[in-house]
Amino acid sequence: MKVSDESVGSKTDSESFSVSTRATIVIILVAAVAVCGFWIGAWVVGWYPELLLDGKTSQPLADAFGSVNALFAGLAFAGVIYTVYVQIIELRATRIELQHTATANSEMAKSANENVVFNMFQTYCSEYFQTVKDHSMTVMSAGLSSAAYHEYLVSRLVPVRQKNFPHGCWDEIVENNPRFADFHPTEKDFKDHERDKRYKFDELINFFTMLSRQGKAYEVVKSCDFSYSWWRAYMWLIAFDYEERYQQVDNAKDYLTKIDFIGVVRELDKFYGLKSFKSKDDLKKHLGNDDVVKKFNIAPAHRN
Repeated sequence: MKVSDESVGSKTDSESFSVSTRATIVIILVAAVAVCGFWIGAWVVGWYPELLLDGKTSQPLADAFGSVNALFAGLAFAGVIYTVYVQIIELRATRIELQHTATANSEMAKSANENVVFNMFQTYCSEYFQTVKDHSMTVMSAGLSSAAYHEYLVSRLVPVRQKNFPHGCWDEIVENNPRFADFHPTEKDFKDHERDKRYKFDELINFFTMLSRQGKAYEVVKSCDFSYSWWRAYMWLIAFDYEERYQQVDNAKDYLTKIDFIGVVRELDKFYGLKSFKSKDDLKKHLGNDDVVKKFNIAPAHRN
């Protein structure tokens, strides 16, 4: 219905401009006929002064053409005024057309953003991305249940001063999350598969990073859950610890790219109407909630 109204409005503007064009042509023709009529009339009066100027002038032809010159000057001035008027009309029509174009471009951009989100949702629901989510959940569970593994994971997000795989982290993970052993019965088994699963977690982070940039499709994003509540707490934990680790690297901004994790999770919180954490201590209070601890088997180091 909105598009139809815009079409009608555009058609009306075009018709108005066409009417102005026809009026211009009519006025020009009338002026041309009038000028030619005065010119012919001046010659008639000049040759036969007794018709209108009998006894009133000794130079009928010169006076007749002098009056015609004055008429031309007046018509020329009127023509200038009319030209300005026509230009104003054309500028108004151009402004309206530009407004329609801007509106159309805005609608196209909005539609394009919505299509991007829709394609991302299809990707999120794909069979391949299900593997990404499963592997990411393993990494997230390990990071929440072991502070040592979490520090190792965060260090791998910065290409300098990276930590080695922390031996003994599997025992800490299983102590806080006994069910983890159902997927990785030994530390060696976990270590052998950990890198591939960590890479999949990187893909998940990149997915949410791209999603956070879809501000123009706000209404669409907030209508798609994307299971954000499952990832939110750990993404905030990574965001705070990554920020601290990045600041510890001397002159990092001169030779390292920085991922704005905090900006990403803040934007995602806005999409879903959630209150962002102000600090890591604020996050720890949330992680210390009994329901959260039981759900994610959080290590004491993340809560204290």
